[in-house]
Amino acid sequence: MAALAAYVKAYAEFEIQYGVTAVPADPALSETALVSALEQLANRPVTSEELAEAKSILGAGTDTGKIAEVREALEEEAQN
Repeated sequence: MAALAAYVKAYAEFEIQYGVTAVPADPALSETALVSALEQLANRPVTSEELAEAKSILGAGTDTGKIAEVREALEEEAQN
């Protein structure tokens, strides 16, 4: 869970700095990094269907999803 949580937080921080539509060049925010985090969580290889579902839930590059929730929480925290 730690690897996936770290990926989500790092992606949210990237979006805060560069905007939601920016495409990260950092390998730590790549699809390969996401697959690795998911495989650590599942303790097995991840199927393409599972990866697609995870991307949908996380919502990288969109205003919806778990990354958006973390981004909003981080922005709110920074204002306080």
